[in-house]
Amino acid sequence: MAYLKISEGCDRFCSFCAIPGMRGPLVSCPMPEILEKGDWLKRRGARELVRVAQDTAS
Repeated sequence: MAYLKISEGCDRFCSFCAIPGMRGPLVSCPMPEILEKGDWLKRRGARELVRVAQDTAS
């Protein structure tokens, strides 16, 4: 298993959350970069990839 970061930050300013203030606005990683990193993780033996982001629904 390996973790694959797909974005950073968040555009939702929920009253209980500090992520937008700490990480800034949502910035998605470019698709070619995500695919390249996923392929690299697979070559390293990862059989399962877990997508990681502060707001995966965006």
